[in-house]
Amino acid sequence: MCDDHLPLPRVSDCICTDLKMGCIIFGWISLICSIIGVGTLNLYHHDEHYDGVIYPTLGTGIVLSIILLIGLHADIPILVQIYYFIILISIILMIISFIVYLIRGRIWGAVSFIIACIFYFVVVIYTRSCFYSMM
Repeated sequence: MCDDHLPLPRVSDCICTDLKMGCIIFGWISLICSIIGVGTLNLYHHDEHYDGVIYPTLGTGIVLSIILLIGLHADIPILVQIYYFIILISIILMIISFIVYLIRGRIWGAVSFIIACIFYFVVVIYTRSCFYSMM
């Protein structure tokens, strides 16, 4: 395992529970939100252009949440690290998407990307801390 040398804080507790349980809660929240997102798009959205982008994104969110949950429940640090690094890349892509949505004038899309970025940034801090506590 490698030390990433990122200037992110390491925490010892998560909200009002221990670090591992907090990360499990974040994993379940992420999984549920991805599943609800797929269901919501099936009901309200029928645009082929966005379907080609949104469904794989939500599917990836489901797979990543499952990877995180398996890594935490089975104490497999490499799975937590894989989740952590992929979510870091996703945050960068969400920031780019935020800028694109702002340029195109789609304010609600931009707001949703910022909310997702904030949520996943918090998740990154906690999963990174959990990863280092597992080692």
